Amino acid sequence: MTADTSNPLPLPSALRRKARPLDGEPGERRSHLPSLPDFLRTVEPDEDGISLIEFSRSRLRPIEGDLLKYGAILFRGFAIGSPDEFAAWMKDVCGPPLPYDERSSPRQAVTSGVYTSTEYTAARRIAFHNESSYRNSFPGKIAFWCMRPAETGGETPIAHTGRVLARLPEEVRDAFRTRGWSCVRNYRPGLGMSWQESFQTDDRRRVQEHCEREGLVMEWLGENHLRTTAVRDAIACRPQTHEESWFNHAAFFHISTLDLDLREALEAQFAPRDLPANTFYGDGEPIPDDVVTTVRAAYEAESAVFAWRSGDVLLLDNVMVAHARSTFTGERRVLVAMAEPLTADMVKAR
Repeated sequence: MTADTSNPLPLPSALRRKARPLDGEPGERRSHLPSLPDFLRTVEPDEDGISLIEFSRSRLRPIEGDLLKYGAILFRGFAIGSPDEFAAWMKDVCGPPLPYDERSSPRQAVTSGVYTSTEYTAARRIAFHNESSYRNSFPGKIAFWCMRPAETGGETPIAHTGRVLARLPEEVRDAFRTRGWSCVRNYRPGLGMSWQESFQTDDRRRVQEHCEREGLVMEWLGENHLRTTAVRDAIACRPQTHEESWFNHAAFFHISTLDLDLREALEAQFAPRDLPANTFYGDGEPIPDDVVTTVRAAYEAESAVFAWRSGDVLLLDNVMVAHARSTFTGERRVLVAMAEPLTADMVKAR
């Protein structure tokens, strides 16, 4: 997937902020990363070899406070030895890791609650999104552990979704605020992800139960063709901060986000609602391509990127910060864990 930023929007003066210096706490040293965005808090130990679990257990409240203040924390230079240790750290800091349900991308379970990051080809960029924002229930926190950085590229760009929302033109914000957005997914054999893989079951009754819990409209259109339609709000509000954010997959799943050759091939075969995935306004009307281009440009303008180092752990508030993935070469291994179950009602903008 590629993002078109050929027509970036002007940056409002209120958002022209420089990265502020971060005050260290005992046991930390100030980061020397260049060009830190002011929504990324970077924490490094005073000496090498300190366990991330041991370090974090004595700082749970400051970590929670920093995550709400900044939206993203990068832990660099700490010792973390295994996927099980990563899962234990996530449980200590954020609560029990969540399963990856109603999947939209291929991942493999590594240990309980820990998965490989999306296993798309290295030559394909993954567009900005908040994890599972197409669902009624989703993680409030997501963490990435870099076991092995790519030879080149492979970064995990991040974007502050409050600023993405503020950057959008008023007419775009108002349209999504009043109309919401909808996601239509078609599961067919041999084209994209199967319903068995997405829902992690081959029991249709369990799929129906999931759809009822999530407020999904489901239709069996053939022996093994399932269509689901989800209508969601496009804007969320963290109750702790009262800050609104752009929280949806409206651009991510929109047909215009695909590379042109893939888009043309799919559109030659399928109507808009028959595509493997596509998005619309909540009333079912099409979202124009130029609106999605504007959304993608806002993500890019409010994004930041850093180069992974082996052992890095990136913790994100999943409502406040979106993430993406750059193309890469070489062997890249980044694991992911999610925690803090939230629902759309809990973050509903008032």
